[in-house]
Amino acid sequence: SRWNGLVGEITLRVHPRVSIRSMEIHPAADRCSVRACVRLVSIEHREATVPVRLQLLPESDEQPIADTVTELSCPSGESLHEVTLRWNQPTQTWDEFRPIRYRLRAIWELEDGSDEQIEMPFGFRHVERIGRQIHVNGQRVFLRGTLDCCVYPRTGHPPTRVAEWERILTTIKEYGFNHVRFHTWCPPDAAFEAADRLGVYLQPETPAWI
Repeated sequence: SRWNGLVGEITLRVHPRVSIRSMEIHPAADRCSVRACVRLVSIEHREATVPVRLQLLPESDEQPIADTVTELSCPSGESLHEVTLRWNQPTQTWDEFRPIRYRLRAIWELEDGSDEQIEMPFGFRHVERIGRQIHVNGQRVFLRGTLDCCVYPRTGHPPTRVAEWERILTTIKEYGFNHVRFHTWCPPDAAFEAADRLGVYLQPETPAWI
């Protein structure tokens, strides 16, 4: 950020020889499907075949809505893969009044027989512009917002924990707002997680005041 520099977590992590480093989620409630873009990284010198299990789960339930196992061919280095999950039952969409979320879990087996997994929460959202209006899942959204200029004098930097952002955004919602503009800065990941849980729209900006 142009205001505070680097604020938050800095970590050194050890990964297995073949691991999932990231996963993009593209949900489509109208088609009862989720497309996962999986980024695999391998330090093996030969191509490896990795069985990956993908599960779609409600946020607070361990009973999968969809469950599939697929084998991904992973050459040495980095590779991208797409896997689509489909199911028959309808899913609930996310909005500011009912911020319902789901989880996508990826599990893969290591050489020693143990399992590694990553899990990402998300909501079913389809955002589009119709004329001069923003629609989310077919419903018109009216942004009622406030401004955050990264002014946190007690600490000298913005909060970096989800609980702190939940407190801030809950207060904002109590005033009837549903939107926060971050003037020429982007808040930490914790702000996005809290906003997703509470049903708040965020407008981060690049650090360029032009």
